[in-house]
Amino acid sequence: MFNKIIIEVYTSIAEQERLNIKQRQKEGIAVAKAKGGPADKPHLS
Repeated sequence: MFNKIIIEVYTSIAEQERLNIKQRQKEGIAVAKAKGGPADKPHLS
């Protein structure tokens, strides 16, 4: 029972952190586009 609760808590934390990462990534891409720089990785030749 206790293990199940711990797993649920860790799952919730991981899900929230993933959402935070996605949000920061969106913000970074928007800043890069506003600066006129590449918004993604440079292409290798």
